[in-house]
Amino acid sequence: MDTQEETFKVKEIKDIVVISTMTDFTLSMERIMDDVYQELCEKGYKKILFEFNPENHITSAGIAILISLIDESMKSNQKIGMTGLSGHFKNIFNLIGITRYATIYNSMEQAIQKMSESFPTESAGHTDS
Repeated sequence: MDTQEETFKVKEIKDIVVISTMTDFTLSMERIMDDVYQELCEKGYKKILFEFNPENHITSAGIAILISLIDESMKSNQKIGMTGLSGHFKNIFNLIGITRYATIYNSMEQAIQKMSESFPTESAGHTDS
């Protein structure tokens, strides 16, 4: 599954759907992300990995979108992971509690390995070092 959107790309790696952001994560992503998330749910995906570019910014509205998606994923028994975050956003996500519900990985390789080994019902951790 690949999208032609300039804002992100969606691909499958093993049993994980990777959403790679190509630009800043802002309010303009809300409708697109909602549509993509609904499509992933309809197709039965249980593991979703957000791959961020550490050079791109995540606005407060972008954080709100992520929180909403994480909330929905918990209702659907899905596992959410994130990778590629700058140290600044790792700290922010930890401070506001996102890491209680989604795991932050240090690399794509680590994320794929750990998420492939885990079951969707496994609780998320803080950061996975």
